[in-house]
Amino acid sequence: MKNGFTLSEILITLGIIGVVAAITLPTLINKIQEKQFHSKFKKAYATFSQAAQKIYNDDGEFTVYDWTVWSEYICKLGNHIKIINSGTSCANKYPYVRWHNDLEWFNQKGDAMSFSGNPYYALNTTFTTIDGTMYILNCGDKVLVDVNGFKKPNKIGKDIYYFQLRSNTNQPYYSNSAGVPDCNNNAYTKPINITDNNYKEDCLSGSGWGCSRMVINNEL
Repeated sequence: MKNGFTLSEILITLGIIGVVAAITLPTLINKIQEKQFHSKFKKAYATFSQAAQKIYNDDGEFTVYDWTVWSEYICKLGNHIKIINSGTSCANKYPYVRWHNDLEWFNQKGDAMSFSGNPYYALNTTFTTIDGTMYILNCGDKVLVDVNGFKKPNKIGKDIYYFQLRSNTNQPYYSNSAGVPDCNNNAYTKPINITDNNYKEDCLSGSGWGCSRMVINNEL
């Protein structure tokens, strides 16, 4: 009758454990990271919503569909959100920042994205907050959000999301039809129409923009 295990048996067991760990750990780590990104986006969504409500309470209707007021609106957001960088000067209050360079951010399929040819991109309506989240006002009623700024993966549906702004109050929401990103059409980036019927499919096998809505609806 044997007492305990032989050295070879122990080594074989440890080897099996190592193989299983190597297979399962990356998946587990990715799942944890995804949950962290989802939580950060929900926080960004709520933070923007609260700030927009305070601006509305203080100043009344403020329609950001008019691109000429975007800079002013970002400066007003800075009174309620801890902005640390901005493409808008706000009396030189913030160091300069701009959204990702062309072809350095990606859709869910891995295709490179670009704002080349988007006239509104030149307005530098990007700002970052103290927690590292980066926002850009995109064509009036769209806001794109990268929850960890310039850190990777810089991928739509992973750490990049969007929401729309409701007319007049500028509260975040999702409508039945939204071209994302808007006012943009070049060889790399064309607006994706996200609707009530296709946002789940888009999240699972499309551009990734539909994941934004799924995260806010607690469907992921």
